[in-house]
Amino acid sequence: MLKKVVFILAAIGWLFTNSVGAQGAMIIHDKGVNETIYRDDFTIPATNHMLMDIKKIHILLERLSRQVHQEPVDAKLDANRKIIPEITGKKMDVDSFMTVFQEFLYHGSSKRISVPKTVVYPRVDSELLSNISANKIGSYVTRYKQSNKERSHNIVLAAEAINNHVLFPGESFSFNKVVGKRTKERGYKKSTSNCQR
Repeated sequence: MLKKVVFILAAIGWLFTNSVGAQGAMIIHDKGVNETIYRDDFTIPATNHMLMDIKKIHILLERLSRQVHQEPVDAKLDANRKIIPEITGKKMDVDSFMTVFQEFLYHGSSKRISVPKTVVYPRVDSELLSNISANKIGSYVTRYKQSNKERSHNIVLAAEAINNHVLFPGESFSFNKVVGKRTKERGYKKSTSNCQR
């Protein structure tokens, strides 16, 4: 989305204005965001017109997007099979922000804004979980020595990652994708493994 916006800005190339020297400030204040930007910092003065500094605008968009982005959290079942409701996420509404930002560049008038955002919905919500059948589709059992503390610890971490994972029709389950890399940084411990043929 950011690349699309920057491409559009590059396509129009420049903004005509007679007030090249006007210095307005836009205060962006939001949760986790507090910065003041100046019109002249995002323009390149030229004869009779003003060019937008596409690179600086792109950097601003990426920074603001990172600051306001919040991943959604899927609904899940607790140990008693009670549904824990989902939490919606949010992301920056780039189109709405650019509308305000271009108005700021055109006129240079000072203003104070919050970052416009859109809601990001989780893949799994409470309604979906309540409609999922509890019938067992299949199972597999393997044994391991509980005395191997490191391996037992790793199994617990992997099981926690897999727990509450919802597989939609047509999807395939990938252990590596769901569990992720088993690294020291993610809490996994070095352990022996068994391979029987």
